[in-house]
Amino acid sequence: MFGRLKPRSVKLKQASGRINRMSGRINHTSGRINHTSGKINHTSGRINRTSGRINHASGRINCTSGKINHASGRLNCMSGRINCTSGRINCTSGKINRTSGRINRTSGRLNHASGKINHTSGKINYASGKLNHASGRINRMSGKINRMSGRINCTSGRLNHASGRINRMSGRINCTSGRLNCMSGRLNHASGKLNHTSVLKRSVPQEKFVPEKFVHQRGLSPFHIQLKKFMACFNIYFVSKQNEILAIDHEPHSTLHVQSEPLLNRNHGRFFSLSGRLDLFNAELFQQRCFEAVNNGDTVLIFQCSELYMIDSLGAFACLTILNAAQKRGGTIIFLNIQTKVRNILHVFGILEQFQYASSLEEALKKCSVNNAPISIICPVCSKKMKISKPGYFRCPSCKKLLSLDNNKEIVILS
Repeated sequence: MFGRLKPRSVKLKQASGRINRMSGRINHTSGRINHTSGKINHTSGRINRTSGRINHASGRINCTSGKINHASGRLNCMSGRINCTSGRINCTSGKINRTSGRINRTSGRLNHASGKINHTSGKINYASGKLNHASGRINRMSGKINRMSGRINCTSGRLNHASGRINRMSGRINCTSGRLNCMSGRLNHASGKLNHTSVLKRSVPQEKFVPEKFVHQRGLSPFHIQLKKFMACFNIYFVSKQNEILAIDHEPHSTLHVQSEPLLNRNHGRFFSLSGRLDLFNAELFQQRCFEAVNNGDTVLIFQCSELYMIDSLGAFACLTILNAAQKRGGTIIFLNIQTKVRNILHVFGILEQFQYASSLEEALKKCSVNNAPISIICPVCSKKMKISKPGYFRCPSCKKLLSLDNNKEIVILS
């Protein structure tokens, strides 16, 4: 039994040793804790001294805080005054805002009115542009009117010059009137021989009154001689249509003399020798005589113009009309030895290229032989075959295109 208890005692001793060792450790730890507590107490003293210092500083801070509170009260009082002033300012600002609103409404109305004014200004500027455009047209028209005025002034000068000529002619007519009064007695004396004159006129129906060099050959009466002298005062002559055409004019050097004869070795041609001037006084009569020749079959007309020194617009138009009539019958007109002045006038009228020109009769006859042979060509547009009388401008009868044919037989499409 004691054998069994002995080990327990040993264990208790061992446990007691352990407890002692643990108690030593606890005591050691307690010493350390006491040492640490001392340090803490020392530190607490320092903290207390620091706390006193802090309390002293806190008192000073409280004093300063009181001063700050006193200043804060003053500031609050000042702030109240400022708030009162701010209220007044806000009240004034409200009034200013109301006034600003009214000003803004007035400004909006002004802006609207300004917009209308700008719109009206745009319309005015547009109308001004139209006026400027119209002014430009008026200026151009004014320039044209000024040029026309210059032409009118030039024409007026020519009319004044013609008026002077008419006045001189009037003086001549007055002088002739005196002569007529002197001749009236002679005419009364010759009135008994009118029946004889009528018989002579019926016997030669193709002849009319002629100049004096033909009178004695025809055996006319003295009445015809006096009547011839009267008509010679006005440069009025009538000669047989088969030999010579003399147009009527009131100026001594403006009468057109035309000598016509058929072309040699040619059945459908006629040669005209022109001398003088071709103008409005004789263009119609000259055109009628040429139409008679064309209607009789003379489609090729050669005009000898070496003594033709003047042609006007009506004379040029008469030549162009005769050319159209001759071309319809397959003929043409050739000017022989035309003067430079007449050529320039035809160039101004734009019809210079419509006619043909030659310097000799042989050259003119060669052109006639060439013109009689029609030229066969093919339209480059529609490939239609056609024949034309001479090089120049023409229109295709099929496609209606305007073509041009030069002397080298080259075709150019114009439109």
